[in-house]
Amino acid sequence: MEKKQDRLNSLYKWLRHNPIAAINALDLIKQHSLLTTGQIAEMLDLTRPTVTKMIASLANKGWVEVQQNPNDKRIKTVALTPDGDAELLMKKTELESIIGPV
Repeated sequence: MEKKQDRLNSLYKWLRHNPIAAINALDLIKQHSLLTTGQIAEMLDLTRPTVTKMIASLANKGWVEVQQNPNDKRIKTVALTPDGDAELLMKKTELESIIGPV
């Protein structure tokens, strides 16, 4: 039981700085390889400013890479980095060990 509590505490600390939507965004980006911030916002049912801020935070951590579309500077595409893929796997594994499949 203590081990599960330690995992839960670790996950709670992570979630204080990374909303659950961040895990969902990383998972979506992994599934689709490359998405725009607008597509992520639509799929997560969040506002574009919320997603833009979240993606900036994920990029600062090195978990995603943001690129501007060369044909339209307003459009930014988001791709998962190897570090982001590793973080996603680790957090999904932790969540599943606590609450079951996600």
